[in-house]
Amino acid sequence: MVVDHRPRALAILGVTQEEKEELMPHFVKFGEIEDLRDHDANSVVMTFKTRSEAENAANQGAKFKGRVLQISWYKPKTPSVTTEPEEEETKEEDSSKESGSFLAEEEEEEEDDDEDDEYESRSWRR
Repeated sequence: MVVDHRPRALAILGVTQEEKEELMPHFVKFGEIEDLRDHDANSVVMTFKTRSEAENAANQGAKFKGRVLQISWYKPKTPSVTTEPEEEETKEEDSSKESGSFLAEEEEEEEDDDEDDEYESRSWRR
């Protein structure tokens, strides 16, 4: 069995407070609704039991009271997904900083060697 991790929630935009109450009976014919909540003053988030039910609702349920609703997939913001790549980038930056400071130390050592050379015979520089 394959687990479907695609969103099952629809954001329905541009509805009035009165229309919000009428959305449930309109969309229930497309599938089982697990959750219906206000997103803001003019939109709701409706979660269906399965992805296929949500797709049917999005495709066939857009016509409502003589107009077309704005429907999009609702994806809640999950910080765990966005923080992992940033942590990896931070590690890479740290290692480049460390290697950068190591290179700087090597250059300083080479400069020190040049100072020692001033007191040596210069026959090899000709």
